[in-house]
Amino acid sequence: MLCGGKGMRMRPHTENIPKPMMSVGDMPIMEHLMKYFSHFGHTNFIACLGYRKDAIESHFKNSKWDIKLVDTGEETSKAERLKKVAELIKGDSFFLSYGDDLSTVNVDDLYAFHKKNNALVTVTAVRLVSPYGIIKMDSRGKIIDFKEKPVLDHYINGGFFVMDKSVLGMMKDGDDLEKDVLPKIAAMGRLYAFKHDGFWASMNTHQDNIMLNDLWSKGKAEWKIWKA
Repeated sequence: MLCGGKGMRMRPHTENIPKPMMSVGDMPIMEHLMKYFSHFGHTNFIACLGYRKDAIESHFKNSKWDIKLVDTGEETSKAERLKKVAELIKGDSFFLSYGDDLSTVNVDDLYAFHKKNNALVTVTAVRLVSPYGIIKMDSRGKIIDFKEKPVLDHYINGGFFVMDKSVLGMMKDGDDLEKDVLPKIAAMGRLYAFKHDGFWASMNTHQDNIMLNDLWSKGKAEWKIWKA
C-alpha cells in the first residue's frame, strides 16, 4: 500500500495524520483496504510510509495484522517507494493499492485476468461519476437533454494493481509510476486494464470523506464484504 503522500487537498485534516489514517466509521481507510483484501485471503501487507509516518506506526504498534511498515521518505515518488520495499515482496507478482481508494473489484478475478494476459502490470479501470450535470443542446442553445451527475464514458486508473516483481527492476531513479513506468510497460504491450463498473471511490477531499462516512453509517458501504 502506498501511504506516504501529504494529502494536500485534505488540509487541514491531514496536517497531523497522513490521508490513509483518515477515518471511515471507526477505523482508518487503509484498514478498510486491509480487511477487504483479507476477505480474499491476502493477509500480508507492506505499507510504504512517508508523511506523518508516526501516526501509522502508532496505530499498528500492537496490532495483530501481518504488516511491515517501511519508511520510504517524504519526498519520494511512488516508483521509488516500490523500489525501496522490493526485497520484502515475496513471489513473482503482487497486489498494489493506493492507501485511500475503496472499491468492490473482485481481486481474485483481477489476478486471474492479469495471469491470463501475461501482463506485467494490470490496472483496475473505473469510470467516474461527473460531479456536475451534463447538458446536451442544439445549435440554437436549446437544451434537448440534461443528465444530473452521469457516469462518464471514459475509464480512469482506479488503482488496485497487479504487478510482476520484475517491473521493479525496470524502474530508474527518479521515475514516476504513472508518467514513466506505466507508459513504458504500455509501449511493451504488457499493460492491461481490468474494467470494473461497480463501486469505486477515492478519498481526495473532505467531501469524499463525508460521502464515505455517510455510506458507512447508513449501512450502504458496498466494499464492506468482511464479516468481522
